[in-house]
Amino acid sequence: MTTTPIDVQIINQGNQPAFAVMPYSDYLAMMQSTQKIDPTIPHAVAGLCVRQRISLLAAWRIHRGLSQSELAEMIGMTQAAIAQMERSDRRLQRRTLQRLADALSVVPEQLV
Repeated sequence: MTTTPIDVQIINQGNQPAFAVMPYSDYLAMMQSTQKIDPTIPHAVAGLCVRQRISLLAAWRIHRGLSQSELAEMIGMTQAAIAQMERSDRRLQRRTLQRLADALSVVPEQLV
């Protein structure tokens, strides 16, 4: 895994490091990468899959209160592409799966 160096300024007090200051965008990225996402599938999502006979992707989208158009806009795709992904049994490309997972605040494994 490649990491990008963060531009950090160290502020000393009494010849000892006391504070580290970094760009806010780096801070947000760091915080997002350290947040733990529960890898389980909530009962509500599983229930949608069973009751409505829909894919996990569709169930998560509905659970998050998003339309296909809203999800498509979030990841830079069309509504038709989202509809096709929700109906298809084909495996999604890893990059697409990650973008969907990020938009839905889940890990990719929760969508397959």
